[in-house]
Amino acid sequence: MSDHEESVWVVFNGEIYNFQAEEASWRITATASGRSRTPKVIVHGYKQWGDDVLDRLNGMFGLAIWDVRKRRLVLARGPLRIKLLYYRIDGGRLEFGSEIRAVHAATPARREIDANLSESLPALPLYALAYTLFKDVRKLAPGTKLTVENGACQVSRWYRFKPRPSPRPSAPTRPPKSS
Repeated sequence: MSDHEESVWVVFNGEIYNFQAEEASWRITATASGRSRTPKVIVHGYKQWGDDVLDRLNGMFGLAIWDVRKRRLVLARGPLRIKLLYYRIDGGRLEFGSEIRAVHAATPARREIDANLSESLPALPLYALAYTLFKDVRKLAPGTKLTVENGACQVSRWYRFKPRPSPRPSAPTRPPKSS
């Protein structure tokens, strides 16, 4: 999905739980219905806040945002460890998808197992891995983004957990005693 100018495009996999509230607060006119409005919220949020739009999204997702004017691509993964985002960078070409087989489909001849990783894999916690069993195929860790701009790729963390205290429960009210 893109904006009406086709200057920002988004490819999205997942669910944003607060998209309706954000849509209303950002004053985005709904022209689509249901979940198909979520990418529109992301597109318009990106145009307003840039990468900071990620901080406003509450949900599970993997997404790609292409900024036509800046010739800039952002791949981002939500912080919840649910939706995956795999990628391979090879000779100036970036291939990505929500499944490894999508990355393999882009270059079907290359499916090499990473022998070095397969030996150390059992000792590593799965959620911490940015690596896969396949050589040159990586995955974004939860709460990280990959930015491609001016011919350079950079992986960075966008999500920082900020604990907030829960509201104090009010004292329970007791029903009046009957006499």
